[in-house]
Amino acid sequence: MTEKEFEIRDRQTYPFVLLPKAFFKIVRPTPHELAIYVALKYYANNAGTCERIAVRTLAKLAAISETSAKAALKELERKGAIRIKHRSTKSTAKKKIPLPNLYEILNLNPEPNQPI
Repeated sequence: MTEKEFEIRDRQTYPFVLLPKAFFKIVRPTPHELAIYVALKYYANNAGTCERIAVRTLAKLAAISETSAKAALKELERKGAIRIKHRSTKSTAKKKIPLPNLYEILNLNPEPNQPI
């Protein structure tokens, strides 16, 4: 069966998450990386950034452990799909409070003149 023999129709009328085709070709995600990328896209604002999202929250939405989520985030950053801005801690009178990371979803550019 060739790709031209079937058709996929999406009749969703509510908000949904789109994934760029380049993500699959360039990143070649593992299942955990794909799940975390979808979770990031779910929480991203219009500028493509996620703030104040705990790894625990991402892991829960992706249905994976926090350890697996951290590993997937690290790999997605290494592969160039996201940028993680680790923020310094904020001091209070008695202790330091870590600030949440900022996750930025990067634009994936395929090689020029290469089909996706």
